[in-house]
Amino acid sequence: MPKRAALVKIGATCRARRTFDFGHWRQDNPAVNPADPRFCGKRVALAIALLVAVTLLAFAPLPRNGFINYDDPDYVSRNPQVRAGFTLEGVAWAFTSFSHSNWHPLTWISHMADVSLFGLAPGRHHAVSLAIHAAAAILLLLALHLASGALWPSALAAAIFAVHPLHVESVAWASERKDTLCALFWCASLLAYVAHARRPGRGLLSAAVVCHALALLAKPMAVTLPVVLWVLDFWPLGRRARALEKAPFLLLSGASAAVTCLAQSQGGALRSLEVYSLPVRVGNAGLSLVKYLGLALWPSGLSVFHPHPGPSLSWFAAGAAWAPYSTGSRA
Repeated sequence: MPKRAALVKIGATCRARRTFDFGHWRQDNPAVNPADPRFCGKRVALAIALLVAVTLLAFAPLPRNGFINYDDPDYVSRNPQVRAGFTLEGVAWAFTSFSHSNWHPLTWISHMADVSLFGLAPGRHHAVSLAIHAAAAILLLLALHLASGALWPSALAAAIFAVHPLHVESVAWASERKDTLCALFWCASLLAYVAHARRPGRGLLSAAVVCHALALLAKPMAVTLPVVLWVLDFWPLGRRARALEKAPFLLLSGASAAVTCLAQSQGGALRSLEVYSLPVRVGNAGLSLVKYLGLALWPSGLSVFHPHPGPSLSWFAAGAAWAPYSTGSRA
């Protein structure tokens, strides 16, 4: 081989090795594409079946539960718009109402559809929430598998998502339908985006954007999805971040954040800077983040309500957040 050709080959090899390589899955050797038999084979079907079985077993008592007197009357059992079932008037109300300081029209419509199908039988409402949660776990498994090529680690991560104690509130509380519904479309958007990254196409990217919009219509929690997609570009997808791709996601997140602030403000849930100063807000955010990480590792002392620590909290409290778990930060 001529010396020049050998140098070119060595250079190409070095450039290939500079791609992100975690467990031999690299950009120039994509993990799995949607048409690959490894993505839809028997092992994947077995992983999905086991994931669903574990999820249903963990929440087996749920369909026997009733509504509770905290938020459920406002969101379902005594809400006149929801009790009327799925109607055009109800859909219009869902998109134009800031009821209970929230704007999540898809969640309202979901509750209305349940009433039309099952009346006010709480067990069936809970069963729908469980089915949505199980579907979200399946989508997460597929997205992680498609991104990494590692089936069983992906299945384990999805199982932790499905049965972690921090998710009990979201699945077992009828009023938290917004959380499970948002997670479903969040995971669907993630899967579509990863599939697009593996086999680029406008259809898959458009599907990811649409699913992101649906997630935001269920709960504005999905505003963070664009950041997650940027992280995925770095690892495990091992591709250059494409800012233009993220533009629709960022625009949707910005619009949702603006509408949410308006809804919270009109409902009196958003306090002014005179009540909670910027250092207090930063401190509470840091404290809540660290506490969430702690609860993810050791989920004890869980509650549906964690009161704000109060205006005396300052930003440096976040630095000492690991120790004083007795502080009542909002999770």
